[in-house]
Amino acid sequence: MTIHLLMVVENASTQMGGESSKNIQLFRRLRQKGLDVWMICHARCRDELKELFPEEEALSRILFIEDSWIQKLLWRIGQLLPYRVEDLVVGQLIHIITQIRERQLAKRLIAEQNIQLVFQPTPLSAKAVSFMYNLNVPVVIGPLCGDLEFPPDFRSMDSWIERLTVNLGRRSSLLLHKLFPGKVNAETLIYSDQSALNALPPGYRGRLVKMLEPAVDTSLWQHRQYRQPQAGEPVRCVYLGRLVDWKGVQYLVEAFLSVVKQTNAVLEIVGDGELRGQLEEAAKNYGIEQHVHFHGWQSHDRCVELLNQSDIFIMPSLRESGGHAVLEAMALGLPVVVTRWGGPAQTVSPDCGILVDPDSPGAFVQGLAEAIIHLANSPELRESMARIGPLQVKRQGLDWDDKCDRFIEIFEETLAPQSQKCPLERSRVNILEPKIS
Repeated sequence: MTIHLLMVVENASTQMGGESSKNIQLFRRLRQKGLDVWMICHARCRDELKELFPEEEALSRILFIEDSWIQKLLWRIGQLLPYRVEDLVVGQLIHIITQIRERQLAKRLIAEQNIQLVFQPTPLSAKAVSFMYNLNVPVVIGPLCGDLEFPPDFRSMDSWIERLTVNLGRRSSLLLHKLFPGKVNAETLIYSDQSALNALPPGYRGRLVKMLEPAVDTSLWQHRQYRQPQAGEPVRCVYLGRLVDWKGVQYLVEAFLSVVKQTNAVLEIVGDGELRGQLEEAAKNYGIEQHVHFHGWQSHDRCVELLNQSDIFIMPSLRESGGHAVLEAMALGLPVVVTRWGGPAQTVSPDCGILVDPDSPGAFVQGLAEAIIHLANSPELRESMARIGPLQVKRQGLDWDDKCDRFIEIFEETLAPQSQKCPLERSRVNILEPKIS
């Protein structure tokens, strides 16, 4: 039986981070697996989607929401505010308006196109409000992540106004979930970990399914034969991501001061952001600018090329719910250094990477330096971890092919007649664990 599915997302783009690129993967792969998939998303993605899906039939199944004048005004106001205030207040207001209009369009599509199931894979936050309710078809939402905080000794990275805004936003979400009960009424809720489970709105009624959030396209990030540097070649470390404070790259640059004193390693920083000027200045002040190279934003093909030329991947993020870039490095066959916090702490095992405890800023810098030095001076360990990384991706079911098969199982279970379901299946205590291939 063909499942007629409607995906409701805000962004579907390869250029807006892992949360948005995930929606591209889902739309493409679920269609390839025989589902009749429609998608509603924001008009800002239209030009890219036209390039990604040039075939008329696929593009005809994507409907776009344009910004209203009030959303444009709110966006301008948000540019004057601190990032987290803009994200949690102004951004949420804009998102709510978008969802209201998406719900109206979804109701029309359901009536016109025989849609059987609505799937809302983003936003990732378990506390975010969903407007997908009273649609007369089952709704599946997730995988959801908990609202990740900074580690305790890094909480001061948020200003007092950002902390106040976050607390007020979380308190108000209880009321908003009552007014807009998409998650309360959803037939199936997919959650990633205990923090996401704890963050679900009170009174939810749906069946619970556990699934880790990130995934990787192993057809693009193919396991390569690990190549040790030749005599005289430096050990190449690479960071790939935005240059913002919560990614922790400022601590990585500081850690490299110790690394260059004990190894021949170099650091390739791929990405851009508000911290770039500060990081370049820090590298000069530390006297390591010859060992730290800034590449800026690069195309996907160039990113794959840079990672293929590297020996160690480093992601020192302090608030990473998922960690798609870490999985890409593991699938490629790179040993990784990550923070023992958030999403990467769930997907990286000690046999394919080193996890650094974020006990304090000073200890974190020292831990990063020690991890990099250990790997840089241990070619056999690097090669061993490189072999395990792709296996770790596979055994956790985080290849996109395996993950989409699991989604289809969840959709089929959700659509099954009530008489075929176990009486406890809708209970909160009946948690379905992910299937590991």
